Amino acid sequence: MTIVDLVSFSGYHYTLETFAESRSTKWVSEAFHGGNIYITGNPPGPWDIPANPPQLFHSSKIELEVPNTASVKPCHKCRGRGSTMCGFCHGRGRRNCFRCSGTGRRTEFRDGSSEQVSCGCMGGQEWCSSCNGRGMNECRKCSGRGNLRWFIQLTVKW
Repeated sequence: MTIVDLVSFSGYHYTLETFAESRSTKWVSEAFHGGNIYITGNPPGPWDIPANPPQLFHSSKIELEVPNTASVKPCHKCRGRGSTMCGFCHGRGRRNCFRCSGTGRRTEFRDGSSEQVSCGCMGGQEWCSSCNGRGMNECRKCSGRGNLRWFIQLTVKW
C-alpha cells in the first residue's frame, strides 16, 4: 500500500438532550382518620398546579393531591362497617381441623402399627387462626375506620 496524500478536515460530535414533562390524574383513596375536609373553590387543572423537577435532565416522578377534590365516602369493600368476613372460615369463626381433616379422629402410628385416636379438637373443628374465632377481620382498605377519603392525585413525570 502506498500513501499518496493526507488531507485533514474537522469533524463535530454533538449530543441533543431533551427534557419533557407529562402529567396524568387519577382518583385514589386512603383510610379516613378523621379531621376536616376544606373545599375553597373549584379544583385547578393539571397544568395549573406548580411542580418543579428536582434536577434537570434526570428522570423523576412526584405525586401531588389536587386541591379542592377531597371527599369522604363509606368504604366500598366493607360497606362502611370497618370489617369484612373472614375468607378462611367464611364468617363461622371455626374451620375444619387440619390434623384430622374435620373428622374428629386421626391416625397415630406407634411401633409399626396404626390406630385411630381422638384428635383433641372440637369435634373436627378448631378456632380460626386468621380471625381468632370472630368470623370477621379488620377491613384492609379503610383500616377498620369504615370511611375512605377520596381525592384526585396528579402524577408529574420528567
